[in-house]
Amino acid sequence: RLRIRPKGGSGGHKGLRSIIELLDSQDFSRLRVGIDRPTGTLDPAEYVLQPFDEEDAALATDALERAAQAIETWL
Repeated sequence: RLRIRPKGGSGGHKGLRSIIELLDSQDFSRLRVGIDRPTGTLDPAEYVLQPFDEEDAALATDALERAAQAIETWL
């Protein structure tokens, strides 16, 4: 899933929160790329830091290719 946003908050993403703090602004565009959400009781932080399984690796490759195309169009 790809989402282009002209501005906005961190959405809980610590790296994006750090950028917002350093720039002292949320007024910048961003492209968010996602492939899945954790199921059950798995902590989201643990989920995003674990290695991809084969299915998720294929989804990630596809998402990155689509993200690159979106960036080229966006620019």
